[in-house]
Amino acid sequence: LENVYPLISMGANTLANGTNISVNNIYVKVSVTEANEANITFTLYNTTGPVNITTKDAGNRTFNWTGLIDGVYYYNVTVRDLVNFVNVTETYVIRLDNVKPYIIIAYPANITYNVNVSGLNYSSYDVDSGVDRCWYSNNSGIINSTSVNLGTNFTNVISKEGSNTLTLYANDSAGNENSTSVTFFKDTVAPAVT
Repeated sequence: LENVYPLISMGANTLANGTNISVNNIYVKVSVTEANEANITFTLYNTTGPVNITTKDAGNRTFNWTGLIDGVYYYNVTVRDLVNFVNVTETYVIRLDNVKPYIIIAYPANITYNVNVSGLNYSSYDVDSGVDRCWYSNNSGIINSTSVNLGTNFTNVISKEGSNTLTLYANDSAGNENSTSVTFFKDTVAPAVT
């Protein structure tokens, strides 16, 4: 008579616990040690309860939940042997997020300035994963890739006489990226009087 519980753990190509990712599926692969395996159950649930529970015959090691909507999901895998001994993997948490972060430039505006424009004020948020970082480029090819804390505006922005275009970028922790631009005119040269 067998009196050893089966062994099970998450395997290769399974996303790390706590991952934020921009996909609509969750793939899981497990490693099992059990000579008398009866079946294996893959369980997926969200904050409202079970989404899918699938039991497969012995020997199955992978499952892929597809067509999932954005949100936080929890999953684990249970193995059962022929004498009804059971073991369960740890429960993993995965956030699916396919929505780009929202960004808006508050300053400068699409107008003509007669002063040096050296700031870039913006707002950015992401409902699902949170904004990871923001950066900008201008039409002179200067890119500021320095990450700033949300709510901290850019300073020391370089603008030139004439037309300027600033493009602001933001990405979230799931890898979704968004951008927005503003074009303004800078004229700080006084007209010549004769």
